[in-house]
Amino acid sequence: MVILVYLVDYQHSETSLSPLMIAAARGFAAIVEHLLSFGANVKLKSSNDWTALDFAKKFNQEEVMEMLQAYM
Repeated sequence: MVILVYLVDYQHSETSLSPLMIAAARGFAAIVEHLLSFGANVKLKSSNDWTALDFAKKFNQEEVMEMLQAYM
């Protein structure tokens, strides 16, 4: 289980983007839900200091924004 948590919160070495941030920005609600259920950290920040919620807001992903806010 430890390995899975590490992969869920993996951050790109240059951009610091996580899978949750990418899914949130693209509006992939089902993927966001799965990542959250696996324990993805909603407080991680990318290199521009944005969280997954910030990405969802930027790209107007309403459903994802609601999901992320419920986990905060």
